[in-house]
Amino acid sequence: MIRRYETIFVVDATLDDSKIESIIDKVVKYLNDSKANIVETDKWGKKRLAYTIQKRQYGYYTSIIFEGEGSCLLELERVYRLDELILRYLTLVETPIMKKARLVKANKPKTEETKEVEA
Repeated sequence: MIRRYETIFVVDATLDDSKIESIIDKVVKYLNDSKANIVETDKWGKKRLAYTIQKRQYGYYTSIIFEGEGSCLLELERVYRLDELILRYLTLVETPIMKKARLVKANKPKTEETKEVEA
């Protein structure tokens, strides 16, 4: 059964940008190889962690929304576990509440503060 999933993972932010991009590309490549349809890739960037993980205070957050079979999730989590530069990960099945929140966020008008941050 094909479902929509959202996977969020945190990469060690002390790495250079090219290494972070290669890790993100590795995850995207795995999803493409497992015949998952990637709907959206959202790179949140470097953020402060809520608590120290492996003596790190910052992580690079990435969210990928994809549609695929449930069988690809076990292998995806294996990819995450084997890469020591991925600090944390979480994969969720999209619920109606998540879908509604994404639509609200997409339709929300940008405030002046948000425009300044993006610039």
